[in-house]
Amino acid sequence: MAELTGPPGSGRTETLLRLSEARSEAVVVDATGLTCEDVIDRVMAAAGFTALPEKRADWGFELEDSPLGGGLVIIVNAQRAGRTRRSTEPERMVHRFTGALAVGGGLKVLIERDLPDVRLAHDHLVVALRPGSSEEAVGRVPDGADTEALRALALAEVRRAPLSVWTALAQALGSHLGRVPDVVATLEASGELLAVDGDGWVRFRDERHAEALRLTTDAETERAVNVELVAWLRDQPAAATTGQYLAQGLAMHAVQAGEFDSVQRSGRLVARIDQVALIDAAHAPDAYVVNGASPAGDAVNLWMCGVDSLSQGEWASWLHLMSTARGDTETADQIASSGQPLPWQVRWAHWRPPGALNAAYIRPGPLGDPVVGPEDYLPGRHVVSTPGEWDGRHRVWDAETGEELAGPWPEAMPSPGQHEPLWLTDMERNVTPDWDDLTVFDTLEPPFVSDQVKVGNLLVVTGLGGIFAVELHDPAAIPRISKVHGEPLFDDSGFLPALHRGPARRRGSYDPDLFEPDVVRRLPTGLLPEEVTDTEARRILTDVGLPAFEGAAIRLKALDEVGLPRLDSGDLSADAAPGTYYKIGAWGAGDLVLHGGTGQVVLFGADDWRGGEEDFDAYFEDEPDESDGGGEQETSVVVIAGSLAAFIDLLQHYLVARCMLAAAGSRIERVAIRDDLEDTLADLDDANADSTFWTAALRSTD
Repeated sequence: MAELTGPPGSGRTETLLRLSEARSEAVVVDATGLTCEDVIDRVMAAAGFTALPEKRADWGFELEDSPLGGGLVIIVNAQRAGRTRRSTEPERMVHRFTGALAVGGGLKVLIERDLPDVRLAHDHLVVALRPGSSEEAVGRVPDGADTEALRALALAEVRRAPLSVWTALAQALGSHLGRVPDVVATLEASGELLAVDGDGWVRFRDERHAEALRLTTDAETERAVNVELVAWLRDQPAAATTGQYLAQGLAMHAVQAGEFDSVQRSGRLVARIDQVALIDAAHAPDAYVVNGASPAGDAVNLWMCGVDSLSQGEWASWLHLMSTARGDTETADQIASSGQPLPWQVRWAHWRPPGALNAAYIRPGPLGDPVVGPEDYLPGRHVVSTPGEWDGRHRVWDAETGEELAGPWPEAMPSPGQHEPLWLTDMERNVTPDWDDLTVFDTLEPPFVSDQVKVGNLLVVTGLGGIFAVELHDPAAIPRISKVHGEPLFDDSGFLPALHRGPARRRGSYDPDLFEPDVVRRLPTGLLPEEVTDTEARRILTDVGLPAFEGAAIRLKALDEVGLPRLDSGDLSADAAPGTYYKIGAWGAGDLVLHGGTGQVVLFGADDWRGGEEDFDAYFEDEPDESDGGGEQETSVVVIAGSLAAFIDLLQHYLVARCMLAAAGSRIERVAIRDDLEDTLADLDDANADSTFWTAALRSTD
């Protein structure tokens, strides 16, 4: 992996093109206007592939085994990658993609890049050229051309612009110059500098001219021009050439104008913005911070699930589904009435939008292939039955309304009204799969879209997020929603999921979406031991209760049935704090107990592996690694929560995250959810509890 750099005019591109002539077998890709995914397509085509593999992320293995394996790929003009001039794609391509292409594809990669290098460290070979003389011609304006008119064209974010957009830019710039630059005269006088494509759009023949003009424009003028252009683009019709420019350029112009949030929250506008352009603009201010509860966050999250390469209409349909599922009905209504034709539109949904961290999306969980139910199941109603991918239970839905008619139930096609709780008191239903099943054995992972079935005038779709039904606006043209790949083509570590939560739950209370009311059991006052002296603990036990359930290796007993058994003093660990302890359940092989005097929730008898670096990976290992002499195996006492009220909050927060992990579409999203869980657990308990234990089982494969 090598990079060729140098100041403008150093002849970087020419040097690489001469190298390609000497190495005729090399594949040369001009990255101008391309994304990393576009480069993958070009390289795959050069290797003789007519299509990507079924599992798209395996493109690297395919390349490595192809005749191109071990060969040379030369990427020129990486500094001009991306749909717009201020795209984040150059950084993405140079910093992250080339390494994946070289290592994953077994290739030698040489890429051109700009100065300076903002990375703190990397292991790429870098060759820097000295300044040359070719830059002298850049910036010269032909006789009869207006420099400010050329500057206006250079301020277009898309490298090609229709004459109407160039004129609007010139008028916006003119309000700061005291005159309007002459666009028509400049176009006529600049034949050597400008080119007019067949569709009438204008571009610089040499992009270095545009780059030089942008560098000499002060920031305030540039911002003001973008503000005026964004206001003008907002009112342009979708069908005109300006509508095509809006799709590619509006989002990045809005970033420069400081108006991106208002633009991307307009359903009318976002329905017309190209997916790549929207994601690129969302990452421009900060690649690691995108608001998940917004269309831009929806775009990022869908992209990471392989929802891409769609027509603009179908992309808008997915945005409409995401807004609807998030409860953002205002944006959803605006998308539906935006004028952008939607090939399908969601009728109802019980579906977790990617990135969501909320108990409202726990049910129904990932679902398998839908099956149309028998006509006599409920006369006069069309029904669909779906199996749970993880818990194996079945549910029945009214296809027209989305009403859940039966389930969850362990047998297929349960009778109307037949169901059991999400969590059982004496059996683990695998609502929260083990981390190993989600990571090491990721072939078990349910697909993002399991299947689709036509029921009456609706199409019912199931998958990783649950179930939804859509109306097809033109069934003859599009009988199904387009294929969704379930994973991004380029697994970019720099693209993080845009996680989002709903309204905060009241502390110390139960979320009915997580625990049904009948699952929460209260301790009868007559069974409350006098030795439980902590006032808050007494209130929680008798007035609020604890859930009786089994899941995620945690088992809590029904207080109203078993009471509050006291632990014998002989069962206490030597390092336990003095006082009386009462068993409320178990976690793994250990006992969950309540300290009667303080209300703390403590775990006794948990296998704890504590080495020099506090390695928690082996908490739930069946056997310790006896070859590792760096730690000491012992039975520990771990304070899980500083109070019973905090335990309720921590438990629910933990279980919601575990359920979201089961519905996450990629390892990147799963790791993000786990890391978010680690970061937020401590905020729920003011005491010095050991929050690291909660996530110990989620680091077994690190």
